[in-house]
Amino acid sequence: MEPLCDPLDDRPVKYHPAPPHKRLDHSMLFPDRLKRGTQEVPDWKLLKDHIAKEGRISKQDVIQLTLMAA
Repeated sequence: MEPLCDPLDDRPVKYHPAPPHKRLDHSMLFPDRLKRGTQEVPDWKLLKDHIAKEGRISKQDVIQLTLMAA
């Protein structure tokens, strides 16, 4: 994912990388290669890295992850 652009070059903390520009796509979060039968399994390493970079994910993916964890 490419970081957010800073057209005015006014980021207060320039040494810290900018957050990802787009939300994490559902097909990247739940790749076909990680299926268990018919159930989708998230790529937790990708999710962990994306959240550590202050990235966003869709509301539907948050609900799906919460239901899977419950």
